[in-house]
Amino acid sequence: MIPLGERIGSFTAWQTLVSAVALLPLSLAPTILGHAGSTYLVGASVLSSIFLYFGARLVLGKSNVTARWLLFASILYLPLVFVLLVLDKAELSTRVSARKGQCWEGQGEIMR
Repeated sequence: MIPLGERIGSFTAWQTLVSAVALLPLSLAPTILGHAGSTYLVGASVLSSIFLYFGARLVLGKSNVTARWLLFASILYLPLVFVLLVLDKAELSTRVSARKGQCWEGQGEIMR
C-alpha cells in the first residue's frame, strides 16, 4: 500500500497528513456558511479528528498496517459525514417548521 523506497513512502505519508489537516477546517465549512448546525459541527469535528489521527499514525509508523487503517477510515469518513449532514438538515428543518408554527399562532391571536 505504501510505495517502495524510504523517500517515496515518507513523501506519501506526509502528503496524506497535510491533506488530513486541510480536511479539518474544510469539513466545518457547512456550519460556518450556515448550511448545517451544531450536530454536524460536533460530528464532523470528531470524524475529521479521527481521520487526522490515522494520518498521523501513518507518518509516525510507515507500514502496510497503518496504511490499511487509514484506508478503512477514509472509506467510512465520507458516508458518515453525509449522514451527519442529512440528519442535521432534518433537525434544522424541524426547528424552522416549529418556529413558523409559533409565529402563525401568535399572529392569529393578535388579529383576534
